[in-house]
Amino acid sequence: MLPAEELHELTALSNRRSAFAVAQTVLVIVAVAAATTLFVKAGGSDWQWSSLWVFVPAILIIATQQQALFVLAHEAAHYRLFRNRRVNDTVGRLLAAAVGLSMCSYRVVHRLHRNHLYGDQDPDIALHGGYPRGKAYLLRKLVADVLGLTAWKTYRYFLGSPAANANTGVAQRPLDDTLPALRQAARNDRWLVACVQVALPVCIAILFGWEGIAMYLLLWIVPAVTVLQAI
Repeated sequence: MLPAEELHELTALSNRRSAFAVAQTVLVIVAVAAATTLFVKAGGSDWQWSSLWVFVPAILIIATQQQALFVLAHEAAHYRLFRNRRVNDTVGRLLAAAVGLSMCSYRVVHRLHRNHLYGDQDPDIALHGGYPRGKAYLLRKLVADVLGLTAWKTYRYFLGSPAANANTGVAQRPLDDTLPALRQAARNDRWLVACVQVALPVCIAILFGWEGIAMYLLLWIVPAVTVLQAI
């Protein structure tokens, strides 16, 4: 219903805006982590009692920025982050890998979702099927999310293994239903995710010791498996 010229203008990619969005997200994460760490260190030996309240807003803020990384990776999966596809995929894969996701695997899963929306072959049907379910169901889901009980489902989905369709009992295997090149890219990307997830704590341990590992667990892993799931 829109003229081609207007549609082109509305869908034009801006490398500058995308780069700003990426930089802003990363800087907020680094700033919150650094400020929290400095505050804790300033508390000395009693930090675990006097400074624990600082972790609550830090975890909430970082979880929102982890969600922002999800969104940026989603745009990259659609080739909508940067004009240059190599830059688009490199940045998208690294942003996703930082939060334990495989952008290339998600690209395959998401394509099937778009092609079979709300159908039996939709890999997202386990996520949004069967609604409305009531307020009590929502409350149970949110509690389970915040307690970290559903995180494994999220990461399994983003690594290419969505949950089974409750109506058909069939678990989708998107990587088996795609082009060989996309399948291989997804497999390679999952190795990148594994390497990044190993490299992050190792580098932090080398640079900051065991105290750095404790902060990494509290400020990165905890929000990722709890608050982020609810968001």
